[in-house]
Amino acid sequence: MSARKKINTKEKVWAVIIAAVLIFVSAGYVAAQSVSGFNDFYVKSNGTNIRSCKSTSCKIIGKLKRNAILTIRARSVRDLSSWIKISFRKGGKQYTGYISKTVLALVPHKPVVDQKTSPSSKPTLSGIFTEDFSGGFPGNKWVISSESSGSSQPSPQIDSIVGNPAPSLAVPFSSGGSNIILPGKKVTAEVNPFSSSNGFSVSVDVRQPDTSLETGELGTWIRNFKFTVKHLTNKDAYASVEIKPDAAQINYMISREYIGGGASYVTAPYMPDANFHTFKFTVDADGNAKWLRDGILKNSFDGFPTGDYLVSFSASGRNLPIYSTSTASYSHNVDNILVTVP
Repeated sequence: MSARKKINTKEKVWAVIIAAVLIFVSAGYVAAQSVSGFNDFYVKSNGTNIRSCKSTSCKIIGKLKRNAILTIRARSVRDLSSWIKISFRKGGKQYTGYISKTVLALVPHKPVVDQKTSPSSKPTLSGIFTEDFSGGFPGNKWVISSESSGSSQPSPQIDSIVGNPAPSLAVPFSSGGSNIILPGKKVTAEVNPFSSSNGFSVSVDVRQPDTSLETGELGTWIRNFKFTVKHLTNKDAYASVEIKPDAAQINYMISREYIGGGASYVTAPYMPDANFHTFKFTVDADGNAKWLRDGILKNSFDGFPTGDYLVSFSASGRNLPIYSTSTASYSHNVDNILVTVP
C-alpha cells in the first residue's frame, strides 16, 4: 500500500445552519444578503469536539475525525455563524450538537503520513548554499535575531509534519492583542555570503498559513512574510518578496540604489492558499534581475549591483486578529532554499 494515504471522505456530516441569511454591518448601515449555494467544509483535526451547546464550557457529546465533511450553505468560513448546529448518529441513536467554526476549513488537511520524510523522499539540493531543514536548526548556517524588543516573539522551529516534502522551517508571527504590530524573529545566513560577479539564482519554497477560520478586526490584522537577498555592504542593493495573505497580495522588490528610478516595485494580487509556492530571484552577469513565482515572471530590472550577497527572512504582524477567541498558532513554512551560480 502506498505511504501516501488518500483523504477519507466517506464520513459526511450534514450541518444544519439555523439562519440562511447573513447579516453584514459596515460603516453605520445594516444589509442582508442570502447565501445561495452549499460548500463542503473540512474538519481540521482529529478528535474535534461536538458540544451540547454553543460554548467551549458545554459538555462534549461526540468527536469528529480530521477531514470529516460538513456540507453547509455558505461560501466561506467567515460567512458561518460562530457555532454550527449538526446532527449525527452515535451508537445507533440520533444526536444534535454544536461545533465551533474555528475547526473548519474549505480545503482538506493532508494526513501526517503524506508529508513525513523517508530517506528517498527529500530531494537532494545541489548549489553553493542549500537548506532543506532536514538537519539541525539553526546549526552552522543560520543566525536568529530579534527585529524589535518585547517578549512576544516566538522563534522559528523545525516542522516535522509540513514540508515540500517534510520537514520544513515554521516561521511564526508575533503574539499579543494590541494595535502595535511587532516584527518577528529574523533568520539570516550571515556566515554564507555568495558573489554575484557571474550572476546567481536564489529559490525558496514558501507555504502560507490557512487563516480562513479566523474572524476579528481584520483591518488591523496585517501580517507578512518577507524573504530578502541583500548586499553585504550596500544597504540599497537588495531584492525581496513580501507575502501578505490578509491583503491577498505579494510585493516584489528589486533595488539597486537609493535614487529616483533606482528600484522596481511590483504589487501583484494573488489567491491565498495553503500550498507551497516557489519564489526564485535570478541575476545574470550583466546585472539583469528577475523575480519569478512558480516559473512565472513577476518583476524585472537591470543594473543590479555586483558584490557579495546573503539571504534572510522573517515574519511580522499579529498571529490572530484583535478580539479573536481562537488559540490557533500560525506560521509561514519555508523549505528548499537553494543558491546556485553559473
